[in-house]
Amino acid sequence: MSSLKKILAIILATSVAWLATGCAQLPTAGEIETGPDIKSSLENDYLYYSPQGPEDTATQEQILLGFLNAGTGPQNDYAIAREYLSEEFKSVWKPSNRVLIRQGFPEITERTDQAAVVDLKVSAQVNSLGQYQVEPADTVEQLTFSFVRENGQWRISNAPHLTTVIRPVFDVIFQSYSIYFYDNQLNYLVPDVRWFPSRASTSTRLIDALLKGPSAWLAPAVTSAIPSGTKLSLSSVNVTDGQAIVDLSARALSTTYREKQLMEAQIRETLLQLNSVFSVRLLIERSPQDIVDIQTLAPSLVSTTPVAFLEDGLSHIDVTSTSKIIGTNAVLDTFGATEFGLSADEETLLVRGAEGIYFSNFGKLGSQAKLLAAGTNFIAPVIDRQGFSWVSGAAPGSVLRVYGQSGQALPISANWMIPLTKYEISISTEGSRALILAGSGDEREIFVSAIVRDENGRPIELAEPIKPVAASLQVVSASWVNPTSIGYLESAGGAYTNVSIQTIGGINNTLPRIEAGSKIMGNSSSNAIYVLNARGEFYQQRGISWTLIRDLVTAAHFPGI
Repeated sequence: MSSLKKILAIILATSVAWLATGCAQLPTAGEIETGPDIKSSLENDYLYYSPQGPEDTATQEQILLGFLNAGTGPQNDYAIAREYLSEEFKSVWKPSNRVLIRQGFPEITERTDQAAVVDLKVSAQVNSLGQYQVEPADTVEQLTFSFVRENGQWRISNAPHLTTVIRPVFDVIFQSYSIYFYDNQLNYLVPDVRWFPSRASTSTRLIDALLKGPSAWLAPAVTSAIPSGTKLSLSSVNVTDGQAIVDLSARALSTTYREKQLMEAQIRETLLQLNSVFSVRLLIERSPQDIVDIQTLAPSLVSTTPVAFLEDGLSHIDVTSTSKIIGTNAVLDTFGATEFGLSADEETLLVRGAEGIYFSNFGKLGSQAKLLAAGTNFIAPVIDRQGFSWVSGAAPGSVLRVYGQSGQALPISANWMIPLTKYEISISTEGSRALILAGSGDEREIFVSAIVRDENGRPIELAEPIKPVAASLQVVSASWVNPTSIGYLESAGGAYTNVSIQTIGGINNTLPRIEAGSKIMGNSSSNAIYVLNARGEFYQQRGISWTLIRDLVTAAHFPGI
């Protein structure tokens, strides 16, 4: 975010905070349907709900409900929630260990006159590292509490190290952030989404999470420039006048100057998401590091417009214009193409034709197209940003194949895919993550896997995947749509298709439905979402509706993803 935008955000959020402070309170009973509209990126400890502390005559049940509701107030390290705890326990309670996102009312059962059990129906949870996890339907977590009398008043003497909130409250007080790691060739930064309350301490929690490493599923594809075992030399990241001071332990001294530059860039891009941070200064054991900033290591924008397969070849299209890619028509016609994949430099073309997958360096004079894989049952091929071609048969038992920049076959391990029916593959912009739409029987699932590459960037393995979306019989298409999210289409029954955006490590959002959607795609460098329908009509989302860009489109993709 630019400095001007950050300043404007701070002015707006401060104004809203002045109006909202102290007036947004939660009852101790009853489900809350909505919260105050105070969502902001300003990191401070007053822009929240203001839960009430305990009353002198409160019963054990009132103390327990008040404590649970006080999870809506993270300000001052959950100071109000701690008022419900005994003097001995309040200093050791760790509210940031976990956050439970609950549904419905808590069910309280008294075990003895000084103990109780609370059953909560939980839809999701966030751990101490900010990792968001959706729970299976009807998940119930049982929490045990103990009570003690202090100065004639009931207090909680033992409780789980967690807080609980309902979904509308979570959406107000928590925000998603990316912590950044490098791909294994140190070319690009790769985001790993985490969730924290937007507070003064958020900078510290972001760096703590960064120092503890990537999510387990992503780890095979990424690395950190920060040496393993490095900690914060001071207990917190201090932000003063817009500058974040990050003081690392002596472990970081062993790095070269170039590695320090990479460390600083990794930390800087993680912290610049905070509106309160305009710059970052790196210290090691209180010694300032004189480091010249390197440019942001993010994939450059390859194309702002999608490429469509039209009657006269491939063309970039948008609402107002069409720009033909010279030389593609002959290749598409020669092999009876029904699908394609295009490299980022728009000089290499994969074609799914009548006899298999063909490879063509149409941008090079004298180059001849060649058959990569013979057959008729292939999903749409993909050329990733590094120029590697991804080809897979659709049927169970078929294997994933990867080819080099000259069309040479390269071995890759993806055994978990072999038994599945494959429908679609999509590679993230920086090339470290793959999305595969696949399934068994009538069931379709979306898999996201880390792409393990060797020192030359060659893909050698698709690691064990995660499933960010529940299994569905009706998923029609899925694709990366931005650096942290995938989009997918799901049949809604009848003529319409539901459109959803799922953050990897986060929440799901729905877009307006579209008629007969068959392919979704997005530009990973912007928020533009596109859908091709079964009639060959190509749409772009605009506000709450879909705008028709072009008809008579056979297929469409962005180059290099």
